[in-house]
Amino acid sequence: MDSGWAVQTPNEPGPIYFECHPLQYFLYPTDPKDEVQSQIVGGINGFTIYDVVHTVPPGDDGDVFHVGDPADAFPQGSMKMIVVERKPGEFCEIFYEYDEGDPDGHLAVVSVNPSYILHFDSDTVLATDDYFTGNAALRDEAYWTFDKDGPILLDLSIIDKAVENLVQKLPGGPEPAQVDGYGGLFDIYRLTFGPLGWERNGTPDHGNVCIQFALKDHQLQVISQTVDAESQPGVRNNPLRSLPSPYICKGARVLGN
Repeated sequence: MDSGWAVQTPNEPGPIYFECHPLQYFLYPTDPKDEVQSQIVGGINGFTIYDVVHTVPPGDDGDVFHVGDPADAFPQGSMKMIVVERKPGEFCEIFYEYDEGDPDGHLAVVSVNPSYILHFDSDTVLATDDYFTGNAALRDEAYWTFDKDGPILLDLSIIDKAVENLVQKLPGGPEPAQVDGYGGLFDIYRLTFGPLGWERNGTPDHGNVCIQFALKDHQLQVISQTVDAESQPGVRNNPLRSLPSPYICKGARVLGN
């Protein structure tokens, strides 16, 4: 089976695996208190997409999900899956995450948001992004384009490579450049990354990294980049939600709808 049908697990990245079953398999309650909700996200290239969310409400009895082996149980919270109908009656899980609370100081998902579909001139994208607690704007995010054979995971490693390449070429100076943390700076609506602030201690050198992408052959492609971009107030990523994103790259336009 093509790797586009593999399950993406941001909580526990690991070996590629596949989960394809009738839809009812994913709707089966995992606990007596498990509240299961499913909704159709939409369709792309003839493939119907569903969100499936399991929620066990907090309680005093230590409710846990038991998914498969009881040894793999985790605390009460929410579990989100994205499943795609691969062929009539067969649904494949392509995304899985859970909010386990924050018992040991680990990141916890603030809220499980619905997945959504964006239409660009060159392609259509299935998107999911759920923000973690804290002030770093980190999030579980994954994006897929589709061809006639099904989903194609958008390779986000191109962003890290482009940023690292730009940072290495920052204007010279006696001190190394200090770069802000850049989690959560990718904007799928505008296909931009940034603004990522940088400065050089002891000098007036400073600026913002901004990168503009396009979708080509179902993947991201860099079309422009700069280290001295201006920023402007704006909501990054999903304009329909209130997200911790007060600035965007100046002049960046919403391309997806």
